[in-house]
Amino acid sequence: MRKVGFIFWVLSFASSLYFSLELYDKGINLDTNFLTFISETQKYDSAKRAQELYESRNLQYAIITLSSKNKKNILNFTPILAKKFCESKSVNYCNWSSEGGSNLYSFYYPYRKYLISPGQLDYFEKTDKKIIIKKRLQEIYSPLAMTESSQLSSDPLGIMSSFFRSLLPVGGFMPDEGLLISNSGGAFHSLITLKFDMNRPGIEKEVSHLVVEAKKRLALAPEIKMNAVSGLLYFSEGAKQSTTEASTLGLLSLCLVMLLIVLVWRSALPLLATFLTVIFSSSVGFLFCYLVYSRIHIACLLMGIGLMGVVSDYCIHYFSHNTEGHYGLQKSTLRAIIKPFLLSLLTSIVGYAGFYFTGVIVLQQLAVFAVFGLLAAALTVFFLYPCLPKNRKPLTGVVVSFICGFSRFRTSMMSLSPVTGKLAVICLILGVGLLPKIRFDDDVRKLQKPNSELAKQERIIQDLTGVKRQSQYYLIEAESDQQLLQTEEHLSRLNDKRPNRAELSRLSSWIPSHSRQSLSRTGYNNLQGLVVDFYIRLGVENPKWQASRVYRENSTPKLNVKDWMNRFGHLPVADQYLGKSGKYFYSIVRVESGNFMRESELPNGVKIITRTKEVSKFFKELRSNVMLMILCLVVAALVLIALFTGYKMALEVCLAPCMGLVWSALMCFWIVGYLDLFHILGLVLVFFLSIDYSFFNSFSLPGQDDSVDIGIGVSVFTTIFSFGVLIFSQTAAIHHFGMSVLIGITVSYLFTVQRGAKF
Repeated sequence: MRKVGFIFWVLSFASSLYFSLELYDKGINLDTNFLTFISETQKYDSAKRAQELYESRNLQYAIITLSSKNKKNILNFTPILAKKFCESKSVNYCNWSSEGGSNLYSFYYPYRKYLISPGQLDYFEKTDKKIIIKKRLQEIYSPLAMTESSQLSSDPLGIMSSFFRSLLPVGGFMPDEGLLISNSGGAFHSLITLKFDMNRPGIEKEVSHLVVEAKKRLALAPEIKMNAVSGLLYFSEGAKQSTTEASTLGLLSLCLVMLLIVLVWRSALPLLATFLTVIFSSSVGFLFCYLVYSRIHIACLLMGIGLMGVVSDYCIHYFSHNTEGHYGLQKSTLRAIIKPFLLSLLTSIVGYAGFYFTGVIVLQQLAVFAVFGLLAAALTVFFLYPCLPKNRKPLTGVVVSFICGFSRFRTSMMSLSPVTGKLAVICLILGVGLLPKIRFDDDVRKLQKPNSELAKQERIIQDLTGVKRQSQYYLIEAESDQQLLQTEEHLSRLNDKRPNRAELSRLSSWIPSHSRQSLSRTGYNNLQGLVVDFYIRLGVENPKWQASRVYRENSTPKLNVKDWMNRFGHLPVADQYLGKSGKYFYSIVRVESGNFMRESELPNGVKIITRTKEVSKFFKELRSNVMLMILCLVVAALVLIALFTGYKMALEVCLAPCMGLVWSALMCFWIVGYLDLFHILGLVLVFFLSIDYSFFNSFSLPGQDDSVDIGIGVSVFTTIFSFGVLIFSQTAAIHHFGMSVLIGITVSYLFTVQRGAKF
């Protein structure tokens, strides 16, 4: 039976390692965006789904600028670089020239009588005709009005020109020799806009590679500076940083654990067994996580590093009892530790599995990773360890003496007198009394520090284009697309009346609603008299004939959202139309600059959306639920242990975990200044890890005190090494998680008492 189990383990180990390496070689699809924490399986209303659709579309774009003091360099290199971008299979749409203006004109020309804005109509009605004609003549005869003159016969009053100017062109970029060029800050700048295929696997890496290759080409022209901004670039850089952290911290953790094992056992056997256990559990956890979630969040792998400390504990406890002579009092080592081992395994699985029910996708991934990793470690304990020989010599050495000596001192202090035990209880009560002083901060923006170089480039592009990335916008809801456009127009009119009005980017600037098109058509026909006067001033023969020809086309259909989307669905503004979700149609109105209107000022069907605040609110609710879960776990543990062993044993087992929970929370608050969700998640693990030490202390067999001391002592230090390295992470969420566990485990160990302590 033992041979069958061993063969089964070998086959499982080889298979998991092979498939893990295969996946790693193909490339792991990592997610580094902390705004994707909320599970995709969570139930949303239609507004939530529409909102997330817009946010996912926003990631498709990249804005690239080339800057040089020499305009010739810009004119030469921009088309070359842009065409290279366009050739990439990951790019769906690439815009770098000014040719799009003629396409817009040809599309809008049949609809020109429907494009007069309310502001233009108001201007025509309230302004003296002579003033209008004089201003229009100045526009036509100005040096910059070549296009205005060419459109004289079809657009005598420049209505279409005014319409195009109202479409919020990007900053100061204007058509110049076939490109979109801006001249500011003593340099010339060209603009390239890219739209990526988000369905391609590994799109973040491809986008980052495109930018890197483009900068290599520009090495031939060092006087040209390239800046690029895209959410995909942030994710790619975040993945690089986090992957480097995961490999570096994981290697450091593994080396520290291995070093401690070598110093304690001075044998290659426990080292090899620990290494195989960690590798097997990690590869199995990764495989199952990848099978369930094709895209793994980097935070799952970083927090999964702590699994090394948990599974290595099994090897440590086994080998601390697997010595012949003084320590080996049982023929079967597994039989000697089976009761505390199963309790430890069960509590660890329950602790990690509880993360699955939080509704946070990264924690659900961590739950899958850890649970299957723990089960793999248990298979190793049952099928591999019994095949290994016992140690021939008792454990000795400086490290062993220190661990045993410190454990005896700690136990003697806790067992010295009832006064010491009461003092520990008083410390616990005092800590609980200080908990209300703790301040919580659930701001999601503090969890992730953006790449400084990308942030610098983003600020440069924002200054050039005048378009700043907004975390807030208006979500419009209506029963039809036409009502949607009308609501946008109503919102725009209300915004225009405000003293400090915002600049709105909206679909209804490009597609007027049918009700506004009807008003425009009426106003267009009423302008015939003004057009006649205008042609008379120009000296055109038979002006009445000219005017009648201009307004002669009466069969042009109204402009529809569907027609416009079919023609210009590639434009960024098209992504603000979200279509139908549930029973309603949705669109987004972005604020390019200025202040938001207050909720009380908004018309029906309009809602202010703040993504970071919504995620922070979700984190706050989740944190409250996790805190309640911790309280329930403590109470449940006390009750269950008391039912089987009595209340004294329950107090003995739960004292150390409770001390770790309370004082870890207080010390993290004093260090950081606040607690967040990841501090609290660390406390959950503190409870389940520290209660294991109490299990091995309280349920150890008589005469095994030294084995227990060594096992628990080494386990504590390996856990500290595993979770302690996380405090070196540059990601605040991971740093806080590691800090919470490190402090909690240390405090718990100090208050873990040996069987027989007096209270």
